[in-house]
Amino acid sequence: MTDPRRDIPPADLRALARERSKARRERRYEDADHIRAEIEAQGWSVVDRGAEARLVRAHPLDVVDPDGV
Repeated sequence: MTDPRRDIPPADLRALARERSKARRERRYEDADHIRAEIEAQGWSVVDRGAEARLVRAHPLDVVDPDGV
């Protein structure tokens, strides 16, 4: 069983997502793109909904099995 807390983005990424949403509302798209790249580099995807967004894991978690991963 996976830990559902692992699907909750860390506080620093949630803060970046809020900063990115603010940049998009202010039409600072280049800044928003840089922030998106920073979030994605940490293994999360940004799903936009208008000016707001949510973060989801970019890759599913590994499932450890005695015969492999």
